[in-house]
Parts: sequence; structure tokens; C-alpha cells
Amino acid sequence: MSKKLSQEEGLSRLEAELKANEDWKKLISDGDFAQWCGRARSTAHRWLKKYEEEKFIKITTPDCAGRDSKKEIIWVGKQEKPVIYPLIGIVPIGDRRYIERAADKTCRQALQADRSKKSAMPFIRIKASQGMGKSSLLVHLRHLLEKQPNHLVGFVDLGGVGFEPEAFTNLDKLLQRFTYAIAQSFKGTLSNYELEDLKKSWRSDVAPGTNCTDYLRDRIFSKIKQSKTLIIDGIDAVLGYEKTQTPFLNLLRTWNETEMKVVSQAQIVWPSIVVAYSTETYLDREIRGSVMPNVGDAVELEEFNSNQILELANKYGLETWTNVEVKTLKALVGGHPALVNLGLYQISQNNLSLEELERKAVQANGPFGSYLLNHLELLQRNQNLRQCFSNILKQETCKDEFAKFQLEKAGLIRQDGFSWEVRFELYKRYFQEHL
Repeated sequence: MSKKLSQEEGLSRLEAELKANEDWKKLISDGDFAQWCGRARSTAHRWLKKYEEEKFIKITTPDCAGRDSKKEIIWVGKQEKPVIYPLIGIVPIGDRRYIERAADKTCRQALQADRSKKSAMPFIRIKASQGMGKSSLLVHLRHLLEKQPNHLVGFVDLGGVGFEPEAFTNLDKLLQRFTYAIAQSFKGTLSNYELEDLKKSWRSDVAPGTNCTDYLRDRIFSKIKQSKTLIIDGIDAVLGYEKTQTPFLNLLRTWNETEMKVVSQAQIVWPSIVVAYSTETYLDREIRGSVMPNVGDAVELEEFNSNQILELANKYGLETWTNVEVKTLKALVGGHPALVNLGLYQISQNNLSLEELERKAVQANGPFGSYLLNHLELLQRNQNLRQCFSNILKQETCKDEFAKFQLEKAGLIRQDGFSWEVRFELYKRYFQEHL
């Protein structure tokens, strides 16, 4: 028989056995646990029930199954809080709180398909309102592709430090910055090749878009023989700038139509491209219609469904949650990823009950205060949008189709059959009080 362990030592041994598995669970019988602890089966059975009562473990097999039957035991560990910081912005690689959705699968299938037999490279447009997880999806796609053998990934963020606000008012300056950023992103793969100075290659008698395309084709992409993908985040940074928006988006359209498809005997050297942009800017910059219609494949991020919210709650340590709690939270904030994460963080880490979260939801210093204030400021700057939203809030008709289009893109309203409604309860309560 094994060395006799105390009840506390038995718990430590059980924790080690369960945590050895990625999902922290294992099929264990009373006899298995008794052998590890050097104790009788009856003692082992009693200890396991005690650990469950104290919420260190969760036993999913009914007690009537018998002491010698295998039971699925999950480590909960009430003294542990798996999350100790709020999730703001991008979900880091390796963070358990990243929840895959249909968009992940769609993008993976397109980007991992056999490219040798393709007549065109994939061009994917990821679009959604603020807080829906666009940048997180891009980062996780980048990580996935970088792990593929003989595949290279370039990453450019138009909202990053390499693009000062002044660059978006001058097309020549913007495309020089853009070209340089792409070249630097792939530079590490061209260690045996000396990059030609961009300023020397940039001709003043040639259109900026042509300069950009020629440099990337001749100096970068044609030199890379492996498969490759270019990921561009923050496309919305250029939206609303009269001198740069249309020509920049037309450049991407031209790449999709001429450089990324077989249109001649020339081999395709262009990479696959994934871009992301926030539809929130449609409201602030009075954009009418899609900014890139009929370019590539549009992928729209959906809200979390009930199962995904329950999965995320478990990752926040809320193992006792059921569909009852999920339904309550979803009624308040829908399946909006950023808001769901904010709510779960407050409940799991700040000892806030679900009822208290609902009570504090619309307070200025509440968990959603900053997010709500940003939307209030957007509405207050535009009388037409404010009036249309107020009508929908009061369940009245808004005949301004452009205003409804912008409000939907900002994530404030949604269509329900033939009518429009405020997206979820949090917005209804907040704007009834502040608008």
C-alpha cells in the first residue's frame, strides 16, 4: 500500500493528477484515489465528497454509479482565481479567454487552402463595430500562419505609431509610409537581399499608387518564394479623409483585381491579404454604404452565443454558472465580446453579484461607463442620428434610412424582421436616462 496521506495531502495529490491534463479533468474511481493516498476506499470516497462540498473539485458522475466506477472529476480549486487582470483590447496569444467563432474557421479555411492550384489569392475583409474582436482575430490568425512551415506573414497596423495623423491628409506620404511598413514587416525574410532605398525608387512623375505597387512587386514579393500573407489592421484610420480614403481603398481594390488573380501569363507573386476595419467610423465620419463593396470576401464578426458565454464564464472561474445566469447577462449586454468580458471580470474578480452588476450597469462610474459615454458623445454630435435613435428607443418609426444604416454599423441598433430595435437592454436603460 502507498504511504498514508493526510486529507490535505490527498487533495494536493488529486490536484496534481487533474492539472496534468490540459482540461483539468480525469476519470478516477474511489479505488484509484484510495491507492494514491494509502487509504481505504470508504475513506477515499468520503474525502472526494468533502473536496466537492468545499468546491475544490466537481464530480460529474452521479453518486449512484457506485464507488468503484470511474467518475469524471474536474479541478475547480476555490482558492484559485484563474484571471487576475481585466481583458482590455486584444486577447493575447495563449490567453484561455479567447473564444473562437465562425469567423475563425472561415478565415482559416481560406488562408490554409492549397495555393498552388488557385487562380486567385484570398482577400478577406473583417468588419465589425468596436469591441467585437477584430484585432484579436487578426493576431490569432497571424500566430496560426506563422506556425505553418514555409509560410511568411507580414503585419501592418495603420492605427499604429508608424502612421502619424498628418500622413492621412497626403496620399504620397501615406503610401510611402504604407510601403515602408510592409517592406519592414517582410524584411527579416530577405536577409540575403539588400533592399533598395525606398526614396530612391519613389518617382515624382509617377502616381503614388503605382510607386507603391511596383516597389512591393519588384523589391519584396517577387523575392519571396514561400507562400505568404499580408495582414493589415486599422483600415478605418484612413476613412473620412477626403484626399486619401478613396485612392487608398482603390489601391487595395486594384491589387485584388489585378495582382492577386491570374489575368495574364505572369505568375502571382502577391500574398494573400486580410484587412480589418471598424464600422463604428461610419457614424462619426458620415460614410454612406460599404467602403469596399465587392472586394474580396467579407467576414462579419458575430456576437457570442449562449454556449460561448458559458464557456467564457467557466474560464473566469464561474463554474457554477448555468444557462440561467447566462440568459440574464445576455439580456443585459447581448453577446457583445467586450461587454461580456467586462461583466464576467467584475463578477469573478471583484466579488460582484449578477444582480449588483445589473444595478450598476448604467452608472457613470460603473463597469460599462467609459464604453457608454463614447457612444453618447457620438450621438450628441449628430442631430439626425440622435433623433432617429430616440425614435427607435421609443419604439417609433425612423424614416431616415441613412441614419439607420449608420446606427446599425455603430452597433447601436439591429433589425428584427421588418422593424428596428435598440441592440440590447444596457443601451435602452442608459440612453433613456442620458439622451
